[in-house]
Amino acid sequence: MDAHPGLLFKVRRDYSSYFDKPEQRESLLMRLVEIAPDPLYQGVLDRWRSSFVGRPAVSRDMVVASRLVTGLGDKGAFEWGLRLHHTYGMPIIPGTALKGVTSSLLDGRDGDDADQVRKALFGDTTVAGTLVFHDAWWVPTRAVPKPFV
Repeated sequence: MDAHPGLLFKVRRDYSSYFDKPEQRESLLMRLVEIAPDPLYQGVLDRWRSSFVGRPAVSRDMVVASRLVTGLGDKGAFEWGLRLHHTYGMPIIPGTALKGVTSSLLDGRDGDDADQVRKALFGDTTVAGTLVFHDAWWVPTRAVPKPFV
C-alpha cells in the first residue's frame, strides 16, 4: 500500500528541514506523484455514490479541462496547500467551493426574483437553503489512475 498523501503533503515539521538541499524537495514531490489510491478507495467511492440513489439528488461525473488545485490556502510542506480527503488522501473539491461556484451563476442578476431564488436555493442567516452540496471526489480511470502530477 502506498503512503497516505496527506502524511507526505501536510508534514508537521519546520519546512526548512525538508529543503536544505533542492533534491530533498524534489524527492518528496516525486513520492507524492507516484501515489495511487488504495484499492479500498474505489469501493468506498462506489458505496458513497450509491447512497444517493433513490433520493431527490442530482449527481454528475465531470471531467476537468486541465489541472485543478483546491485548498491552496492550506499549509503544507510545499508552502502551498492541497485539499485532500482526510481519510483516503485523495483530492476533493469541497462542497462549499461547489456551492460558491453555483451561487456565482446568480451574480449580476438583480431584483426581487433573483433574491428570492438565491434565498430559496442557498438560504441566508434566517433560513436554510433547499440545496445541499457534497464534496466532489476524485474518480480514478484507466487514463488517469493516479491523482497527482
